[in-house]
Amino acid sequence: MMDETPYRSRRLVLKDHVGVADVNAFAAARDWTVLGTIERNPEEGVFFEKKWAARAGVSVHYIVDEFLGERYMMAISQHGDPDQELADLSAGLDAWSRDEALFLFDASVYGADKERAVRLLAAISPASVDQSIVERITKASESRHNGVRLAAIWAMAYADWPEYRATLASVAARDTEEEIRQAAESILEDWKETDPPSPAPPA
Repeated sequence: MMDETPYRSRRLVLKDHVGVADVNAFAAARDWTVLGTIERNPEEGVFFEKKWAARAGVSVHYIVDEFLGERYMMAISQHGDPDQELADLSAGLDAWSRDEALFLFDASVYGADKERAVRLLAAISPASVDQSIVERITKASESRHNGVRLAAIWAMAYADWPEYRATLASVAARDTEEEIRQAAESILEDWKETDPPSPAPPA
């Protein structure tokens, strides 16, 4: 009996030159069935999304994330291994690798370039913690550039890794910019609401 629980893949972040027309052509060449689109609604924080049925029990989604300024593919699978499904189905699309994203961060000198590098690391963050990404996002949270620090805070929110909690608490208490402190506080509050309840003390 097929497991009916859907599993969501990591994000496959497309290179800047790969647009929706390229993805449409890629999908058509592979006979994916269009399932529909979600039109962008900035007032509601809704991003443009197009989705296809790529194979039985697997859908592929193209998302224009205006918050991060990145476009990426994701897979949702009923089979329990969406990352492998995504890797198989997307072979041939030009996407950012983890190592390329890490190098972009390390090579960025100017504030705007570093912001983009931080947002890219946010987009490619997998479900499981990656210490190489944690180290760089934590470093970015200490930047002298306000925009880089704010980008780092939201990168932590996208990853949702426990390893970021202490850094967020420090930023919320000590950052010199109110907007950044409030963002860190807001993320910590959101995480508290989704934390499993603490076990009751023994009687």
